[in-house]
Amino acid sequence: MPTGLEFSAFRSLSVEFLDAGLRVYFHYSFQETRPGELFISASRRPEFFGDSDSISGGKVLYFDVDGTLRIRDYVSNPNGVGSKLVGEETRKVDVSRNWEPYPEFGDYAGLGARDRGSPWLAYVPPAQG
Repeated sequence: MPTGLEFSAFRSLSVEFLDAGLRVYFHYSFQETRPGELFISASRRPEFFGDSDSISGGKVLYFDVDGTLRIRDYVSNPNGVGSKLVGEETRKVDVSRNWEPYPEFGDYAGLGARDRGSPWLAYVPPAQG
């Protein structure tokens, strides 16, 4: 279940999902790219050092309406400030599940769906090792 919706004046919104430790473990960024419809343009998936709040790295997925997906892998800097890009790939994917109608006031259940029927829009927990 989402734990935070944030709307902006620029026709965009963010949905954040919190784990039991109240850490944001999954995030969607929606943009209104067509009138009345929102498109998931990015998804952030941080990874943590064990049960701590410290982020060890993660992935950011950037979607374009033409189906271009850019996946960027990051690791945290050893000093704990910022991160470093360690991998990047681009591919074409089906983005038909990235769309969501602009909600009526108070009707945010569609925006709060975490797994959206696409492997690119599903949370997969990081491998434990």
